[in-house]
Amino acid sequence: MSYNDGMKITEIIPAAEFESSEIEYKLHLDKDNPISWAKSIAAFGCKEGGLIIIGVDNYGNVSGISYDEVDETKNLVYRTIDRMVKPGLVPIRFETKKTEIPDRFVLIIHIGKGHQILYIRNGDYSETIYTRKDGLTVPATIEEIKWMFYQQRSFSFDSEPTELKYDLRYFSELSRYYEDEFQEESGLTKSILISVGAITPE
Repeated sequence: MSYNDGMKITEIIPAAEFESSEIEYKLHLDKDNPISWAKSIAAFGCKEGGLIIIGVDNYGNVSGISYDEVDETKNLVYRTIDRMVKPGLVPIRFETKKTEIPDRFVLIIHIGKGHQILYIRNGDYSETIYTRKDGLTVPATIEEIKWMFYQQRSFSFDSEPTELKYDLRYFSELSRYYEDEFQEESGLTKSILISVGAITPE
């Protein structure tokens, strides 16, 4: 089958026809604009995981990438994650599939659900948490970030504040977890608890 025969991604990955909250297509990864695709890695990691499929256009048509580009892309992904996707490790693995176009391959990046909320650090001061919506990667809202926080740490509590006054001792288990996960920071603080809605400013 030649490129002009219109090979579809469904012939490589069954039932994967359109971009969705779990699938994103890229013809190539832009090394000069890594945030354009690294944000999707972070977004998938903040949810239930997903796939970035390289060598495929937005309509599911396969053009593939060369063998050399497969290796270059893997290295680019690892370097970019180390530099931009914070904090910690991202559950990730690569899968390469041959296409029917001679010497062309599709590279599938499998991103698993992260153990932490992942964000993109772009420069010294810009930090953004992303999510997936209808096949797009967009900045998460405050409410979505709160929901991620609760899901990642298996928290649940009523949305209505109680009459109980704040005392960090009530958050001792969470505080120990936070110190283990974010060792470079000073520890769980009142301002952090306010920012995620665990306590009110009052």
